[in-house]
Amino acid sequence: MKKLYLCLVLELCVLTMSQRTALDTSILNSIYHGYRNWLTQSYGTRNGDRMSQLRNKYKFQKEVPIDVPFPCNVTAGRSPKVPESVHHLKPGDIDVIVAMGDSLTIGAGVTSIYTFEVNIENRGIMGSIGGQGTWREYLTLPNILKEFNPKLIGYSLGDAISTDPAAQLNVAEAGAISKDMTFMATYLVNKIKDDPRIDINKHWKLISLMIGSNDFCINTCATSPWSMLNDHKIDLIHTLRILRDNLPRTFVALIPPPHLKELVAAHQAASSRNVDF
Repeated sequence: MKKLYLCLVLELCVLTMSQRTALDTSILNSIYHGYRNWLTQSYGTRNGDRMSQLRNKYKFQKEVPIDVPFPCNVTAGRSPKVPESVHHLKPGDIDVIVAMGDSLTIGAGVTSIYTFEVNIENRGIMGSIGGQGTWREYLTLPNILKEFNPKLIGYSLGDAISTDPAAQLNVAEAGAISKDMTFMATYLVNKIKDDPRIDINKHWKLISLMIGSNDFCINTCATSPWSMLNDHKIDLIHTLRILRDNLPRTFVALIPPPHLKELVAAHQAASSRNVDF
């Protein structure tokens, strides 16, 4: 029984990594997808009772009452003419929103209470790309931008893996590292070009890119920490060049990985106030 348990743990570790291994077989992937679908239905954001329970435990923001207006003036939020420069963009000028990255961008375990629930990808409520519900329920960037441009395209609609339709243009993968970003950027470019809703030359696109946490954790035993940082820099430059050369009218928000020392300090401070970050 212990061997079976160990096998299952190893399999889950492999399947949540972005790189292929010998365990990436159709049978094992099918078993994992079935397990994940069960988790999503039982413990994901689609379960209304569970979400109400989490809100009551202050795990999420309280819903903003319908009589409270949106705090910003949205009437002048979109330019009368499509801007030619990124420096003239207004919130409503963003037509397409996109995200690249690792488990921090897929929303791995955002609604989790128990360890096994971290395999649920809560993409629909992620700050940079989640468009599930409205800003009254989830104050995310897409839900804010939707107030300025209701025709916004690309935000994730709910719990989903990257290949599910609900993920939309959130192409992040659990376990991704910097060297995966060039492939991810190429995949994203093709996905945008194939989307009939998007005019690649006319629509302004906002891409959030957050990567590096796994690099720094995996390569802590590197001979030279500076070489690790240099490799990370080179991977990012190649990725940004792919986006620049293939996607006109694109604003890239490069988000640095969280500083672990500050993250721990923030979590410790939150514990005394009964607040979760």
